[in-house]
Amino acid sequence: MTKEIYPILKIPQQLLSIAIAQPEDESQVQNLQQISQPTPPIKPRTAKPVEPGFNTLFPQVAIALLVSVYWAFSVRTGAWVIFVMAAMVVSYIFYKQKQDYKIQKAKFDQTTLNYMAEKEAYEQELERWQKSVTTNQISIRERQNNFTDQANKIQIALQKFQKIRSLKPIRGSNAPKGRGEKDFYQILNHFYPGQILIGYKVVKYIEYPYTPDLICYFEDWNLYIDIEVDEPYTCIGKTRKPTHCTDDCTDFNRDAFFIEKNWVVIRFAEEQIIKHPLSCCKFIAETISLLIGEPIPQKLKQVDDLITVPRWNTRKARKLSRLKHRGSY
Repeated sequence: MTKEIYPILKIPQQLLSIAIAQPEDESQVQNLQQISQPTPPIKPRTAKPVEPGFNTLFPQVAIALLVSVYWAFSVRTGAWVIFVMAAMVVSYIFYKQKQDYKIQKAKFDQTTLNYMAEKEAYEQELERWQKSVTTNQISIRERQNNFTDQANKIQIALQKFQKIRSLKPIRGSNAPKGRGEKDFYQILNHFYPGQILIGYKVVKYIEYPYTPDLICYFEDWNLYIDIEVDEPYTCIGKTRKPTHCTDDCTDFNRDAFFIEKNWVVIRFAEEQIIKHPLSCCKFIAETISLLIGEPIPQKLKQVDDLITVPRWNTRKARKLSRLKHRGSY
């Protein structure tokens, strides 16, 4: 059944049976995102404060008694005064130590709590990191194995492609180029330098060879892609003639010939290559990737997918001709 939209893609069954999907980029194997190894918290070095008691108070009591006795003898006062003075001094010292102890104890407890919270968070992060390392190691091995398998598949497919018999094109076509084809050739050749052929013909009959608009050729793979640019009508002087119509079997028979000779056929509408050349290149790159695993150029991965264009029959082509549709893009 004839497709009713552009782009059109036709792949010989023999090629499709050995086509391979795009391989994973090898660089991605080494670029797995990992969680950084956590750093353990630093344990506080502050010693736990000692609560004031008799043992800590005894040196102060002795000092207070000595000071009080010295002072009492100096002023020649009574013994009771000595004990009162000593009691006052000791009480003040004990009170001051208690207050200092409460402040130091609060600071110590807060520091300890902070450290315990940091330690718990560290242990959780450490557990996640260990799981991440294990998971990524497994993932790396799997990806490396997949990449190796893909490389083997590509090698096997390459050998099969090389055994396929495809009709080779020859130089010497003088067929005129349509609008936008030369510009599109330059753009496509930028992504596949030296692999885009122009000015070649494929001989079906000596008198009537077929002339592909563009040929994408992968020599190592023995792969030919016929890239056609279809306009709704031709302009010869003041005459406009419908072409590439769905109710005309000319293109269908032509495509069938190329498919039989193991060529891939891609057809774009003329307005697609003029308005969206990069999207057309992306479509071609995706086809190449499907067939032989050639990675899609990074720049094309970021391009929008190609917007489809309805095909036309003879009646529609005549209407487009009257509207001078080819002058609208």
